[in-house]
Amino acid sequence: MKSVAKHRTILKYFVSFLTFILLVNLQLSAQTGDPEKGKNLFNANCAACHRLDQKLVGPPLEGITSQRSNQSLHRWIKDNNELRDSGDAHAIAIYDEYNKLLMTPFPQLS
Repeated sequence: MKSVAKHRTILKYFVSFLTFILLVNLQLSAQTGDPEKGKNLFNANCAACHRLDQKLVGPPLEGITSQRSNQSLHRWIKDNNELRDSGDAHAIAIYDEYNKLLMTPFPQLS
């Protein structure tokens, strides 16, 4: 009996350890990226129309990730015209608010 209890205890610690390692790895993989490349990408493709905290040709981007899902943002960036044509109410509202100006689609971005 003591042997079974001892094995269960060891198994619990082992599973806990593996879970911890998995969570740490997931967290680290979520943080990968190159901020300099991101800055260059933004400057080359977005900065002419967007700022973080002010309206330009397009809406300000500050807090956008808390307002829209990643999937929705990816769809918008890749082809906002398609998103609007699908009937997405938010896409239509942004289009109307910004004088029906078309945002350049960026299908090459992920």
